[in-house]
Amino acid sequence: MNTLLTSSSPSLRVLKLQSNELSSPSILVLAEAIDKYLGEKLECLELNGNYGEEEDECYVKIKEALAKWGKEDVLDELDELEEFEEEEEEEEDEEEEASEEETEKKEETVEEKKEEEDLAGLMDKVHIK
Repeated sequence: MNTLLTSSSPSLRVLKLQSNELSSPSILVLAEAIDKYLGEKLECLELNGNYGEEEDECYVKIKEALAKWGKEDVLDELDELEEFEEEEEEEEDEEEEASEEETEKKEETVEEKKEEEDLAGLMDKVHIK
């Protein structure tokens, strides 16, 4: 999204960002880009399927930015926005925990190998007569 703030796309006319799981911070960056320079040539903006509600600040800012350019009609109806569900947060937490457990197991394996190598090194020094 931050790429949009660099005005590197002055001829951008269609922006289809539906169902990208964008949250408020990303939508606010988009609103800023529209406000600064994207709004002039924008003909189509699709945001359905992202997080939030139509009344959220980020979507209000989008509408204000489009209104500044007289482009209120380019935005889709925002009738299919998604709620950020705790279930998704829980899945992310579970993935993070699994990753931490995997890291711990790898560390334990490395430590065990080091102990084995140390023991093997000591055994090399033992001579039985």
